[in-house]
Amino acid sequence: MPPKKRPKDDILDTKGALSVAVENMPEVDKYPLWAEEFIDREQEAIVISSYETR
Repeated sequence: MPPKKRPKDDILDTKGALSVAVENMPEVDKYPLWAEEFIDREQEAIVISSYETR
């Protein structure tokens, strides 16, 4: 049975190929390399705070 089409597949007329590609994409390719350490630390965090200057 083919996977269910998602709205982006309909818009881009990929006939479900986009959904299949995204579902089978390795975890490494989903996020840029510079974000890996941040994501790992964020998952371990108990509290997340942010400081910004203008």
